[in-house]
Amino acid sequence: MYVRNWLMLALALFVVLPLLPARVSACACCADPGEYRISFSNPSEYQLGVVDRLRFGATANLFTTEMGIEENGKGIFDASDNYALGGSLAGKIWRLTFRHGNKQGTLILSLPAKMFSFRADIRESMRDINVWLYKEWRFEGLVKGTGIFQAGIVGPTRYRLVFQGRGNSCDDESNFTHWHLEIMGKRASYAFYGEIKQEAEVTKHAKGTFEVKINPQAPEENVGDATIGRMALDKQFQGDLEGTSKGQMLTFMTDVQGSAGYVAIERVNGTLDGHKGTFALQHSGTMNRGEQQLSLSVVPDSGTGDLAGLSGKMTIEIVDGKHFYDFEYTIATHG
Repeated sequence: MYVRNWLMLALALFVVLPLLPARVSACACCADPGEYRISFSNPSEYQLGVVDRLRFGATANLFTTEMGIEENGKGIFDASDNYALGGSLAGKIWRLTFRHGNKQGTLILSLPAKMFSFRADIRESMRDINVWLYKEWRFEGLVKGTGIFQAGIVGPTRYRLVFQGRGNSCDDESNFTHWHLEIMGKRASYAFYGEIKQEAEVTKHAKGTFEVKINPQAPEENVGDATIGRMALDKQFQGDLEGTSKGQMLTFMTDVQGSAGYVAIERVNGTLDGHKGTFALQHSGTMNRGEQQLSLSVVPDSGTGDLAGLSGKMTIEIVDGKHFYDFEYTIATHG
């Protein structure tokens, strides 16, 4: 008797509640198969902000070959295999201090006017997503040195600093995981490498589309109230979140037009920006005489696999009958 009304309510809550301004792109950050881009240009304000937020790890390793440390450390006084590293970008200068025992020195790198940016689909199968790009940001310029580096820097001596990582078509500091620094001059020829320090939590946005099927469920005898509708949810996500979900919705429709409510839980199984696992989303939606409110959030500690530690909120928009999601989330790292 109530099935038709419950289905109409469920569709209203999924279609009317999320009506917000139109979106420009279903998946602005999705990379294309075979993507290959190189640029040499002035860094944007956003790119400068990303570089400013990058933090070098605590250890710098001297790049060595079979030629030995003496040859690979040309220009460093009493070179060592590794150093404690400190420093970051301050204004337009990197000041990187290297320490080993009681020996130390600082390399001073001026931020150049232009940067080299490279990203490419190298067709790796290590992650279960559509396209995962290899990225490099390279900076080159003149270098100065103190301490253990000072004697080797004679005349114009140059540096090449490279930030390396992987990600989609949108860049942020979490994409970059490693760095490489090469010093080149008349009396200096050496290189260091190491890791980029990752923050415990980085807030990110995942965007894309989804399709949803809503199937009314027959009421169970002596369970709940017959005026409360129950629906099964079946979704397919595309974009930065790729996967499926299944869930259940409870709905209630009042006698007042435009007033209703629903709650739902769905379990998502898929890959979120390269992180594979599952998590649960909790819904709470109301219409108060036509005024809508909708909240979707990750159930705390519901993430599994690569998505352990996931938290976040999702918003939904509908444009010309098509569903779009915008998922703001963090993945906490532990240990």
